[in-house]
Amino acid sequence: MKQSLKQEGKYWMAEARFLRAMFYFELAKRYGGVPIIGDRVLTLQDDLRLPRNSYDETINYIASECDAVKDQLRPDPLALAADFGRITKMVALTLKAKALLYAASPLNNPTNDRNRWLRAKNALADAIAQAAVGQFSLNPSFTDVFLTRRNSEIILAYQRPVTSDLETNNAPVGYLSGSTASRGRTSPTQELVDAFPTSKGLPISTDVKSATNPTGYDANNPYANRDPRLGYTVFYNGVAWLSRGVETFTGGRDRPGGVAVQTKTGYYMSKFLGNFAASTAYSNQTHNFPIFRYADVLLMFAEAKNEVDGPGASTDSVYTYLRAIRQRAGIAAGTAPNTYGVTDGLSQTQMRELIRNERRVEMAFEEQRFWDLRRWKIAENVYNKPLHGIRITKTGNNLSYQVETLGVPFQFVAPRMYRYAIPNSEIVKNTNLKQNEGY
Repeated sequence: MKQSLKQEGKYWMAEARFLRAMFYFELAKRYGGVPIIGDRVLTLQDDLRLPRNSYDETINYIASECDAVKDQLRPDPLALAADFGRITKMVALTLKAKALLYAASPLNNPTNDRNRWLRAKNALADAIAQAAVGQFSLNPSFTDVFLTRRNSEIILAYQRPVTSDLETNNAPVGYLSGSTASRGRTSPTQELVDAFPTSKGLPISTDVKSATNPTGYDANNPYANRDPRLGYTVFYNGVAWLSRGVETFTGGRDRPGGVAVQTKTGYYMSKFLGNFAASTAYSNQTHNFPIFRYADVLLMFAEAKNEVDGPGASTDSVYTYLRAIRQRAGIAAGTAPNTYGVTDGLSQTQMRELIRNERRVEMAFEEQRFWDLRRWKIAENVYNKPLHGIRITKTGNNLSYQVETLGVPFQFVAPRMYRYAIPNSEIVKNTNLKQNEGY
């Protein structure tokens, strides 16, 4: 018993050290380099006006801390269900890899130093090797990743109580669960919907319906023959929910008009919500909010490998990882050269764009894209454009679809907005803190 308690104490100390590294990563994402305190214990006599460490020093500290604690943490796979959600070696390796990927990305690697990408690639390879030990893999069901608390894909997740509040807050506004009306608080954009490929994995701009291609994209029936993840991520007109179809056409029960809160885009978010297609009311559900999941590890590895080696053509090429993600998604296998919609012979630039779009659709609403757009240093190009929605008109039994412009949500000012401003109250207290560019 004493030995067990002693070991438990060692786990807790390693977990605390990991959490410190993780919080430094969250700071680095927002502010760049920050003062590194490490194990130093400050006293009242110490000068607290500490200068900022560089971004590279901050990332290297995070990586070194992960290396230091990885073998002191609980081993993978966790033996006890009660320990699920605690920090393991796989969690530490994933944090290290993600931090190094951010350091290799264009925002933080303006000279495109290949060695940074190689370091990230090697760290991600270590995480993939540990996944085999820890029995992590792509979960066969995309939706179960977010609804089953313990599954093969979740590396670390925020664990909420078992509730139905997510359904009530996000389902389309025309639905009642008992006497409680759904609130529909999230309106996905047309840009996100258009990012999902067809059921063959091809862009909707190229896989267009024709006499010789009857399963291509049809603007008059835009949600047919699409990547199955679209229906798992977004409520669009006609999706089954609480035993009826969603009505987001103008005047429909889920877009009635007037002053009531309702979708601004013609869509609602369905990701993370339970399967209530054939139900009449909501019931309490387990909702996973992934912090790290294995699909993200594979996509990050594909990104780093593409930057280091290019797409490749071997069995262990970038294609392998991207096609694995799409296979799990339910996209049709197809035949070469378009296996799962990933065409053989892509250039490095073409593969880079494909990986970025795959991250967008696979990781939608998981708080990844906000940071991806910044680390890729393309936020100024993406944000400073009008957003769009869909306006659906119903005449008899016929529906017509019209994309409508909603306006530019805000102005992204570069380079200032690639980093957060350090609060002025902190600058006043510590005159050695240097403010970020543009503030």
